[in-house]
Amino acid sequence: MGSMCVAILFIGIQDAAFVQPVMSVERTVFYRERAAGMYSAMPNAIIIEIPYIFVKAFVYVIIVYAMIGFEWTIAKFFWYLFFMFFTLLYFASYGIQFCWMPLHKPIGLNLGLRSWYL
Repeated sequence: MGSMCVAILFIGIQDAAFVQPVMSVERTVFYRERAAGMYSAMPNAIIIEIPYIFVKAFVYVIIVYAMIGFEWTIAKFFWYLFFMFFTLLYFASYGIQFCWMPLHKPIGLNLGLRSWYL
């Protein structure tokens, strides 16, 4: 059980750290779209991440589910996939928020890295 917790924390923090440089580059686009008022850029950024996160969660769940030896039932498999998907989505949105929250990019990256180690 502890290995699953550490593994998902590692993958989640890695996911949140990898999404921050991409979102910091798109920060100027975010300001332009927010000023134009066409649509909200934050939900758009999270929706863009959903297919990647689903593939990552699906691959992770298949490997871990087989390695640990959980009972192979459809309901339990999809519950495990459900929780892993939303955990990874949480970490990705956490990284996006820490990238867009402060005024300067390095401050957001630094705050995000420091908050994960609390």
